[in-house]
Formats: sequence, C-alpha cells, structure tokens
Amino acid sequence: MRFIHTADWHLGKLFGQRHMTEDQAYVLEELLALCRDVRPDALVIAGDVYDRAVPPPEAVALFNTVLTRLAEQGIKVLCIAGNHDSAVRLAFGAQLLQSSGVYIAGTVDAEAPPVVLSDAFGDVYFRCFPMVIRRMSVRLFRWTKRRPSIRHWMCRSPHHGR
Repeated sequence: MRFIHTADWHLGKLFGQRHMTEDQAYVLEELLALCRDVRPDALVIAGDVYDRAVPPPEAVALFNTVLTRLAEQGIKVLCIAGNHDSAVRLAFGAQLLQSSGVYIAGTVDAEAPPVVLSDAFGDVYFRCFPMVIRRMSVRLFRWTKRRPSIRHWMCRSPHHGR
C-alpha cells in the first residue's frame, strides 16, 4: 500500500497578527495535487490538524474542503487528534464521514474496531490512536498494577483475539 503521511497542519495558525490560512490553503492545494498524481491508498494526518482547540471558522472550512476533495478522489483519510486539537470537536461527524472513507479518531475508544484497508495483497488493519494523557488512558483501558503495553491495544485485530 502507498501512503502519504502528514502531521502538524496547525490550521488557523497566527503569526503575530497575521493569519496563515491563505498560505496553508496553498500548501494543501499542493498536497491535493500530489495525491491526485501519486494516487496513495490513504493519507495519514497524525495530529494537530488545528492550531488550537477552538479554531477559527476559516480553518474549519479549509479542513472540510480538503477532506471533501480527498473523498472525491477516492483517497482514504486516517486522521487522529493531537494535543492542539479539541478531540471532541475534531471528531464531530466522524461516524458519518466513515462512509466517505474518512476516518477521524478524536478520542480513544479501546473497543473501536480497526480501520481495514484492502489492496491486491489483502487486508491491512489500522488503529487510529490519538494523543492521550496518562490519566485518561488508565481510565479508558482499565489498567491496573499489571497493565498491558500500548502495543497490545494497537495490535489487536480479529485474527489475534483480545
């Protein structure tokens, strides 16, 4: 499978009093052109989509436009929240977007099924595991004194059991 791996878009970034939205739109247009030319199986966005938890409307509109155009190209998107994102806000509509091939993990769900992408060589299982702070992970995974490694949670698939 072919992937394009990105991170740290920081949409809505301000440098002093200057909004970076126009520059970010230009760069993302180049990314869309690259996706059109390379035809990856998926685009990975590994956190920090936005620069702050409550991004400006222009940043949200830009992200919406990019996701829409990727879906129109048939490119799957695997996106996780980073420490700059509001996990709940980023994941708004995530269930609905899955039917378009856009998978957004804002918060950790230990019971969520993996994202399965397929090609001529078979299925590939992905765990979209967003940034999480330790106290949250203890509650989510019900860890005790003897806790499984993060690798255990990330590597679960229907073929490996629980």
